[in-house]
Amino acid sequence: MSETAAVSTRSCTGCTECCHILPIAEPDVEKPANVTCVNCIVGVGCGIYEARYHVCHRFMCRWVLDETIGPAWRPVDSHIVLTHDSDTATLVAQVDAAYPNTWRQSPFIDDLRAWAASPTPECQRVVVKVGDDVTIIFPIGEKFIGPLLPGQTLLVYKIQTNFWTVYDAKVVDPADPRATNAIGRPRVAGPGALRLDLPESAGPRRG
Repeated sequence: MSETAAVSTRSCTGCTECCHILPIAEPDVEKPANVTCVNCIVGVGCGIYEARYHVCHRFMCRWVLDETIGPAWRPVDSHIVLTHDSDTATLVAQVDAAYPNTWRQSPFIDDLRAWAASPTPECQRVVVKVGDDVTIIFPIGEKFIGPLLPGQTLLVYKIQTNFWTVYDAKVVDPADPRATNAIGRPRVAGPGALRLDLPESAGPRRG
C-alpha cells in the first residue's frame, strides 16, 4: 500500500457500499453499521449529495484514493470498505455483515497480511471489522478480539521465541500502564508507541 499515493483517477461511480457498511454519527443523524442510509440511492449515490453530512463530505475510501490497491478491492465487488484511522495509524477493513467471511478469501487475506508485514508511519496496524467485532491481522495469523468498549485500547506486541517471532494482542483499559504502548481510541501515546516492532518486553517472553 502506498504511503502517499499519487492523485487517483478512480471514482465512486456505481458504488454506494460506504453508505451501507459504515456507521454515521452526526448531531442530526445516527446510522448504525450495515444499515443503508435513508438518503442513499443504492448503486447510484447520495440523494442529498450537495447537502450531505459533514462526515460523508470528508470521507473517501482507501480504494478510491490509492491505485496501488488492486481492482478486486472495489467495495461494490468485494463488500469491504477500506478506511484509515489517523488517530491510531490503523488500516481498517470494514466488512459488510452480510458477507462476514469475504475478507478471508484471496486476494483480500493475502493483501491484509502483506500490509501488516510492511507497516508505514501512516498505517501501522491492520484490523478487520465485521459489525462491532474486531479481528487484528498479523503478518502471520490473526486474532479475534470482539467488540472494543468505550475507553478500551488494543495492545499489540511481539513474542520472540527460540525459532521465530509471533504476535499477540489484548484489550486493556486506559488506566492499565501497558496502555501507554497501545493503540486504539481514545488514547494514543505518540508515534513511537505505534511501531509494529514494539519491544519484546511489551509482552510475555516464551522459549
